[in-house]
Amino acid sequence: MNHLLTQSNRIQSIDLLRGLVMVLMAIDHSRTFLHIEYPKFNAEDLTQTYPLLFFTRWITHFCAPVFIFLTGTSVYLMLQKRKSKKEISFFLITRGLWLIILELTFFRFCWNPDFLNPFVELLVIWAIGASMIFMALLIHLSYKTILLFGIIILIFHNLLPNISIDTLFWGMLYKGGIYPLIGNVKIFFLYPLIPYFGLIALGYSLGIFYQNDFSKNQRRIILIWMGTSAIILFLLLRFFNIYGDPKPWQSQKDFIYSLMAFLKTTKYPVSLLYALMTLSPALLLLAFIETVKNKVTDFFATIGSVPMFYYMLHLPAFLVITLLSGGLYKYNLLMVYVWFAMVVLILYLLCRKYSEYKFSHPEKWWLSYF
Repeated sequence: MNHLLTQSNRIQSIDLLRGLVMVLMAIDHSRTFLHIEYPKFNAEDLTQTYPLLFFTRWITHFCAPVFIFLTGTSVYLMLQKRKSKKEISFFLITRGLWLIILELTFFRFCWNPDFLNPFVELLVIWAIGASMIFMALLIHLSYKTILLFGIIILIFHNLLPNISIDTLFWGMLYKGGIYPLIGNVKIFFLYPLIPYFGLIALGYSLGIFYQNDFSKNQRRIILIWMGTSAIILFLLLRFFNIYGDPKPWQSQKDFIYSLMAFLKTTKYPVSLLYALMTLSPALLLLAFIETVKNKVTDFFATIGSVPMFYYMLHLPAFLVITLLSGGLYKYNLLMVYVWFAMVVLILYLLCRKYSEYKFSHPEKWWLSYF
């Protein structure tokens, strides 16, 4: 199969935003491996956390929803390159399966080297892979149907907790949690899929504004309108605790802790308010960065052009640091940031080399899977 995208036809603003969320993701994983307080309490537990730690965790909430949203946009753009839906479907199914295999093997080892542990964790790579497979089926429907599906899922999926089902299949789709699989083997779904199916469909729908029918100025106005509207809707729904999250917020001892409570929306599964909170700034950023090009934008766009390569390297990097440090959870938050910055800088240099190689060899179809 031909390589589906080359460097020359990529949209830098999308790569830039994707690269930004990949970098933010590394902050959270640096904390997961290295922070001395990580096993002691949840960084969003307002009874124990402190502002710097809370916002260190909160800023990484943008990663998964924005990445899967942009995955949908990339699928739409692939179809505009005169690729058939059959070819795109094949690519999405095979790449989705490849990601799930990586989740069960390589990434499982990175998170827990004990392969004999009968506990299977399906994390974010699983959710991305499953969403790609779902999108492979969804693209055969009309654009309006896909848009309507995404809107319905985003707005109404918070009604689903009222459905009392305790099965593995429902856990995979919406409830999440731990379920028995075979014998003493248990499986853990951290990222239930239904909200992400809605996000990838909405991301696909965004792709229409990147057609030649829209000028950069028209696209900018549309993105600003959508991003601003999403922020206003989030503020109204959240402030009055109307709808969109199973956990209402309450005022705290001071302004900063009240703000933290306000921003503490539900990630597992992604609530409507969580999606609005993370996607609205992403839409605004897309509006303002499209015409900006400098060394900073090139830095993030380079990482965003080869996200899987970056992801596959960053976890082993933090694992090596823990081994050299004599174990997990050895550093204060300042050193977590120092290690994070060092790892990202090194990975950027590697991503730049790999990106140059990948996009100069479109005949090597297998590179599109990394």
